Amino acid sequence: MTLEKPTDETVSNVYQFCFDVDTSIPKITFPTGIMWEDTTTLLDSSHYEYTIRYVKGTYYGSRKRWAK
Repeated sequence: MTLEKPTDETVSNVYQFCFDVDTSIPKITFPTGIMWEDTTTLLDSSHYEYTIRYVKGTYYGSRKRWAK
């Protein structure tokens, strides 16, 4: 995933994505410098939804997890 710095910094950019994990946990590499609200360890049998927001020079990341 490539996150590009927005040209207009008066607005926030939001990147959202989701995926399911069964028994095989994927390896996901996020860009460096994202400030996460919690750890990003993945668990099997789960659904994940991620949001990464760029605000005034900083990327902020959050995720939600639901057991399947």
